Amino acid sequence: MSDDDISETRGKGEGELSLDFPRGRIVRLGALGALLGFPGLGLWVALIPAALLASSLSDGALTALLAITAPLTFAISLLLPPMLQRARAPRPARVTWDREGITEHDGPHVRTAIRWLDARARIDDAERGRVLQITDRDGRAITLATPRAAPRWLARRKACTPELDRLARVLVDVETGPEIAPDARDARRPTMGPQVALLTVALAAIALPMMWLVPDLRRILPAFGALLVCILCAAPALRPLHELLDLLALGRRFERSDESTIEEGEGREAIVKRKEGTWLRLDLSAARHPDAWLATRVETLVHAVLPLAGWVPSPQRLGIGPAVAVTDIETAHEREVRRDLVRAASIELAARGAAVVWWAIASLRPLWE
Repeated sequence: MSDDDISETRGKGEGELSLDFPRGRIVRLGALGALLGFPGLGLWVALIPAALLASSLSDGALTALLAITAPLTFAISLLLPPMLQRARAPRPARVTWDREGITEHDGPHVRTAIRWLDARARIDDAERGRVLQITDRDGRAITLATPRAAPRWLARRKACTPELDRLARVLVDVETGPEIAPDARDARRPTMGPQVALLTVALAAIALPMMWLVPDLRRILPAFGALLVCILCAAPALRPLHELLDLLALGRRFERSDESTIEEGEGREAIVKRKEGTWLRLDLSAARHPDAWLATRVETLVHAVLPLAGWVPSPQRLGIGPAVAVTDIETAHEREVRRDLVRAASIELAARGAAVVWWAIASLRPLWE
């Protein structure tokens, strides 16, 4: 089959699907936050104002203040997790396909684009639904799922649609891809299984009855319970910490990046105009950018990490020298997304850290009483 035939076969039935978070994910985040994830933060908010003003307020005024601040405990615990989830992906998401390839959009911008000629696809069916991943040999990946089947590492962004079968029918003739796994961007935030929670519950099931049966140990029951909650709050805090460190390391790689605008491109090479008005030809193959058509996106602002030596910019568009290989490149939109994720991960880490500190103090109180 010729390349044209392959393109026509794989691209037929061009269409578009809107993407969103998994159904029930926001509700579960709020419920878990209210029960476990952020109660320490809510208690700080509720009790610190009362503690600071206790000496200057009457008992009635102090009670009224607590009646105002105490509901904040529940409200913050309930609302903060889903708000942070929304902040990670504030723009509408969709996936489109045509004769040339498939593109995942983040608002008006491209998140990932894969050519049909390089595409491989894998579809995993389960009782709860279907997960579909399209990849190519340069490491690009578009992962979609039906709402109930989204794996943990996919549930943090808009990648779900109940109409996934529409796209699956287009992939009948596409080469089978490798096992479905998170790409580098999804892997920044590691997933955690239930092992920590199960071990903590097991410890509580064994230790609490023994402590209750021994009269001398009963007085530390509240502290031991606070320790268990502290462990359950500390383990999830490792996820935003890992993500934040990875994003900050990525930002450091771009500290010496060169800001340019794509003026012309073909294949994997693009002619760009730098800020100071000089010109360069860039070879984007080594960067393995998620957008397979980045070189052809005229007027796109990019930040490219150039080698320290061995290249000379051209003062005019004519006479540009050989292509300069870049190892890292990101668009202005990707830089904005990275900063949004840094803010969201920082807020989540701070909130989870406040909860951990609260329950740690509560568990250590018997030591100084």
